Amino acid sequence: MDPASERYRAAMVQHVLCASVRAELLRTSQGAPAQYVENTRGKALGVDRTRRIFRGVTMAQFADFAFWTSRFPSVAREVTEYMAKWAPGVRDAFRPVGEDVPATVPLVSAVPPIQRSVIRRTPQNPYG
Repeated sequence: MDPASERYRAAMVQHVLCASVRAELLRTSQGAPAQYVENTRGKALGVDRTRRIFRGVTMAQFADFAFWTSRFPSVAREVTEYMAKWAPGVRDAFRPVGEDVPATVPLVSAVPPIQRSVIRRTPQNPYG
């Protein structure tokens, strides 16, 4: 698979997420990811689904990222650092993350504005 493809990058982001979560759970002696979800009663995260995500059978969703990065700030930092490697100069658009900050937030002044000519509009459905 091409490392520049979106599917590969998405799989690698999930891999970084899962590896980071496992490392944090081992460091804090809190058990396996599915066991942690069961013990904390993570909303919208089922135990079976969590197992499938960590095996790579099911794709992670934003809810999964929100759950794990809110519990372990280092997971947010590692995923952000991986994603920052995709384009030169992207790393400068993120604030440095301290241990007490739960996630990185892009600075508004550092993010370039969206050019209207680049946005592709979906044509109106002729049958609707």
